[in-house]
Amino acid sequence: MFGKKKGKEKVVEIFGQNLPEEGVPHVVTEGLALLAERSLCSEGLFRLSGDNTQMQQLKKEFNEGKYPTAEATREILSKQKEHTISGMVKMYFRELPDPLLTYDHYDMFIAAHGTFYLTQLTK
Repeated sequence: MFGKKKGKEKVVEIFGQNLPEEGVPHVVTEGLALLAERSLCSEGLFRLSGDNTQMQQLKKEFNEGKYPTAEATREILSKQKEHTISGMVKMYFRELPDPLLTYDHYDMFIAAHGTFYLTQLTK
Protein backbone atom coordinates (compact mmCIF):
# COMPACT_ATOMS: atom_id res chain seq x y z
CA MET A 1 0.00 0.00 0.00
CA PHE A 2 1.18 3.50 -0.68
CA GLY A 3 1.13 6.39 1.75
CA LYS A 4 3.03 8.07 4.50
CA LYS A 5 3.21 7.26 8.16
CA LYS A 6 1.90 9.98 10.44
CA GLY A 7 2.73 8.94 13.96
CA LYS A 8 1.63 5.31 14.30
CA GLU A 9 -1.16 5.46 11.72
CA LYS A 10 -0.57 5.10 8.03
CA VAL A 11 -2.04 7.93 5.96
CA VAL A 12 -3.08 6.83 2.50
CA GLU A 13 -2.75 9.61 -0.02
CA ILE A 14 -5.54 9.65 -2.56
CA PHE A 15 -4.63 12.25 -5.15
CA GLY A 16 -1.65 11.69 -7.43
CA GLN A 17 -1.58 7.92 -6.83
CA ASN A 18 -2.56 5.02 -9.08
CA LEU A 19 -6.01 3.54 -8.63
CA PRO A 20 -5.89 1.46 -5.46
CA GLU A 21 -6.53 -2.27 -5.64
CA GLU A 22 -9.22 -1.86 -2.98
CA GLY A 23 -11.47 0.05 -5.39
CA VAL A 24 -12.34 3.55 -6.45
CA PRO A 25 -11.74 6.18 -3.73
CA HIS A 26 -14.70 7.62 -1.83
CA VAL A 27 -14.04 11.11 -3.18
CA VAL A 28 -14.98 9.76 -6.63
CA THR A 29 -17.84 7.43 -5.71
CA GLU A 30 -19.50 9.75 -3.21
CA GLY A 31 -18.84 12.82 -5.33
CA LEU A 32 -20.50 11.23 -8.37
CA ALA A 33 -23.39 9.95 -6.23
CA LEU A 34 -24.04 13.45 -4.85
CA LEU A 35 -23.86 14.97 -8.32
CA ALA A 36 -26.31 12.35 -9.64
CA GLU A 37 -28.72 13.04 -6.78
CA ARG A 38 -28.78 16.81 -6.88
CA SER A 39 -26.93 18.38 -9.78
CA LEU A 40 -27.40 16.55 -13.08
CA CYS A 41 -29.33 19.49 -14.53
CA SER A 42 -26.75 22.08 -13.46
CA GLU A 43 -25.33 24.05 -16.36
CA GLY A 44 -21.75 23.14 -17.26
CA LEU A 45 -21.45 20.63 -14.44
CA PHE A 46 -18.05 19.33 -15.58
CA ARG A 47 -17.17 22.29 -17.77
CA LEU A 48 -17.29 25.14 -15.25
CA SER A 49 -14.60 25.37 -12.58
CA GLY A 50 -15.21 24.92 -8.90
CA ASP A 51 -13.69 27.01 -6.12
CA ASN A 52 -9.97 26.27 -6.59
CA THR A 53 -9.01 27.40 -3.07
CA GLN A 54 -11.64 25.11 -1.57
CA MET A 55 -10.65 22.22 -3.84
CA GLN A 56 -6.96 22.53 -2.89
CA GLN A 57 -7.91 22.55 0.80
CA LEU A 58 -10.12 19.48 0.35
CA LYS A 59 -7.38 17.70 -1.61
CA LYS A 60 -4.94 18.34 1.25
CA GLU A 61 -7.44 17.05 3.81
CA PHE A 62 -8.25 13.92 1.77
CA ASN A 63 -4.53 13.19 1.36
CA GLU A 64 -4.04 13.59 5.12
CA GLY A 65 -6.73 10.97 5.76
CA LYS A 66 -9.21 13.36 7.34
CA TYR A 67 -12.19 11.68 5.62
CA PRO A 68 -11.43 7.93 5.71
CA THR A 69 -14.99 6.62 5.26
CA ALA A 70 -17.70 7.00 2.64
CA GLU A 71 -19.91 8.65 5.24
CA ALA A 72 -17.29 11.25 6.20
CA THR A 73 -16.56 11.92 2.53
CA ARG A 74 -20.24 12.36 1.71
CA GLU A 75 -20.73 14.67 4.69
CA ILE A 76 -17.92 17.05 3.67
CA LEU A 77 -18.75 16.95 -0.05
CA SER A 78 -22.45 17.57 0.61
CA LYS A 79 -21.47 20.98 2.03
CA GLN A 80 -19.80 21.98 -1.26
CA LYS A 81 -21.22 23.56 -4.40
CA GLU A 82 -21.77 21.21 -7.32
CA HIS A 83 -18.93 22.65 -9.42
CA THR A 84 -16.51 22.14 -6.54
CA ILE A 85 -17.61 18.50 -6.24
CA SER A 86 -17.25 17.91 -9.99
CA GLY A 87 -13.89 19.68 -9.85
CA MET A 88 -12.69 17.26 -7.16
CA VAL A 89 -13.68 14.28 -9.33
CA LYS A 90 -11.93 15.79 -12.36
CA MET A 91 -8.85 16.60 -10.25
CA TYR A 92 -8.62 12.99 -9.06
CA PHE A 93 -8.60 11.61 -12.61
CA ARG A 94 -6.34 14.37 -13.94
CA GLU A 95 -3.71 13.64 -11.28
CA LEU A 96 -3.54 9.89 -11.85
CA PRO A 97 0.08 9.03 -12.75
CA ASP A 98 -1.15 6.50 -15.32
CA PRO A 99 -4.20 7.40 -17.44
CA LEU A 100 -7.32 5.27 -17.33
CA LEU A 101 -6.96 4.70 -21.07
CA THR A 102 -3.43 3.36 -20.85
CA TYR A 103 -0.61 4.10 -23.25
CA ASP A 104 -0.21 0.36 -23.88
CA HIS A 105 -3.60 0.28 -25.60
CA TYR A 106 -3.51 3.71 -27.25
CA ASP A 107 -3.55 2.34 -30.82
CA MET A 108 -6.58 0.16 -30.02
CA PHE A 109 -8.49 3.15 -28.59
CA ILE A 110 -7.72 5.23 -31.68
CA ALA A 111 -8.75 2.37 -33.97
CA ALA A 112 -12.00 1.86 -32.02
CA HIS A 113 -12.81 5.56 -32.26
CA GLY A 114 -12.12 5.51 -36.00
CA THR A 115 -14.42 2.53 -36.47
CA PHE A 116 -17.19 4.29 -34.56
CA TYR A 117 -16.68 7.49 -36.54
CA LEU A 118 -16.79 5.66 -39.90
CA THR A 119 -19.96 3.84 -38.82
CA GLN A 120 -21.60 7.18 -38.02
CA LEU A 121 -20.62 8.63 -41.41
CA THR A 122 -22.17 5.76 -43.33
CA LYS A 123 -25.58 6.02 -41.62
